[in-house]
Amino acid sequence: MSLTTFIFRQLSKIRLSQLDKTRINPWKSQTECFKNLIASGRDTLFGKEHDFEKINNVEEFQKKVPLRDYDSLEPYIDRIRRGEDYVLWNTKVKWFAKSSGTSSSKSKFIPVTNESLNNCHYNGMKTLLASYVNSNPDSRLFDGKSLTLGGSTSIDEIGDGNTLYGDLSAILIKNSPPWTELKRIPQRSTALMADFEKKIELMSPIIATEDVTNFSGVPSWNLVLMN
Repeated sequence: MSLTTFIFRQLSKIRLSQLDKTRINPWKSQTECFKNLIASGRDTLFGKEHDFEKINNVEEFQKKVPLRDYDSLEPYIDRIRRGEDYVLWNTKVKWFAKSSGTSSSKSKFIPVTNESLNNCHYNGMKTLLASYVNSNPDSRLFDGKSLTLGGSTSIDEIGDGNTLYGDLSAILIKNSPPWTELKRIPQRSTALMADFEKKIELMSPIIATEDVTNFSGVPSWNLVLMN
């Protein structure tokens, strides 16, 4: 077992013990999450329009907040893209994940907050890895490098220059902690290149000389790279 794996296994025990507490009383955990979300949205434009101040349970939320699709939320999202703060969330939004537009003729821009990155994406990844390493103590997952093939990001042209959009994979790479660079290939600047063909061309010889023990990213892109 490598030193990296040993350290991560010790840390994973703490994370999994926290997860066990949630399993024991899932209703309590979900209720706390619900209350935190309502409290966070209370002073936003959306929260004021839907009287979040008076929402104390799920039933009241269902009465005050109708079901919505992307089209009904798009006016709010456009305001955020143009630089307006505290529309749907109580912190500033810098990133938007751009969908490929598979369910309609146009792409969708999904706000990605720092809280979403840290509490959802990164926390979920850490829990998944912790569970895997705990179940596979002899794993060599951390012995080598992690191959990450992401998309790219661009400045949002309808905004004030302070918001960006792109593939979710690129947003995750761009906001990941600096220490992840120690185990990841290729370097961040290459992984985030917009020209996919050029990116593949640069990555191939690098990968061939490295001990890659895991890879992540869009499956179809990875298939092209492997071929």
